[in-house]
Amino acid sequence: MIQRTDTLRDQAYRLIRERIIRQELLFGERLSVAKLSREFGISNSPIREAISLLETDGLVENRPNYGFHVIDFNDETFHDLAQSIHVLLSGCYDEIIRRGYLDDLTIALEEAFKIQSDNFHRDFDYEYVCIAIDFDRCFVEATKNDMLSNLFDGLFNLLVLCTLSAYTSGDDGVKENLEEHRAILAAVKNRDHELVKDLLDSHYDKSDLPLFRI
Repeated sequence: MIQRTDTLRDQAYRLIRERIIRQELLFGERLSVAKLSREFGISNSPIREAISLLETDGLVENRPNYGFHVIDFNDETFHDLAQSIHVLLSGCYDEIIRRGYLDDLTIALEEAFKIQSDNFHRDFDYEYVCIAIDFDRCFVEATKNDMLSNLFDGLFNLLVLCTLSAYTSGDDGVKENLEEHRAILAAVKNRDHELVKDLLDSHYDKSDLPLFRI
């Protein structure tokens, strides 16, 4: 039930987003404004506004004549997203080198990796995925470029959803993800730029898998 401590739109947005990410609302499932309105105990307008925000996030799509649906992922969608993140991080690393921000990146990666390592044995859930993604986010934040950070944030919810789906497919990629982060951190600390680029490439190139792993 909605609690009226924040805007109704924002609360509805968070609740629907959580259900999509936790796959309580399945890929391709139609979103009924009337049903959600009854369930949350609010009018249709904030529900529609929330769904529009989710469409902007890429979690919802508007199908002409069929209404709003949770995005319907397939292998191509997963790999396209992985490629997009890879290109963004690789470009950010080049910018970090050019602007002399490698020390800042190293410190940020060390902190992010320690947090991920400390939480490694916890349940694989939304919170852990966010922790894992924060390691990758360091490459973007270290550029000190707000527009690049906004680009990454715009893909964040999709990345979380894809990652949760990939790991629940039965792969034991959680440990692999941690080890890949360990190798990337070591290469950055050693200033082995070619190796960093190669590791980022392999980190996101999961073309042999039905679903990619971050």
